[in-house]
Amino acid sequence: MIKITRVNSINQPYIFCDICGEKITVAGMGTALNEYDEKGNSVVEVMYAHKGNCFKEAEKRLTAKYGSIPQWHELDKFLTWLLQNSGISPERLRELAQDDM
Repeated sequence: MIKITRVNSINQPYIFCDICGEKITVAGMGTALNEYDEKGNSVVEVMYAHKGNCFKEAEKRLTAKYGSIPQWHELDKFLTWLLQNSGISPERLRELAQDDM
């Protein structure tokens, strides 16, 4: 789940693990899981989880809910796709990163 924390009057968006409720602060240690859709023509919800025990629990829950093993993606790759699908070019991303420094 994506949430915004507020620290010293500054909004800080984070992805939180849907299993343990803690922030995923290193994208390489997170996953994005979703229902596997054989037809490939649907909109499905995404569950975020830390790798390891949280991932195993998320996979178990989604399998029980949908009756099939979910798809999953490395969080860093998933976030890259999200930015691309939001129309943010690599150049714009660099500009935005410079603005925050």
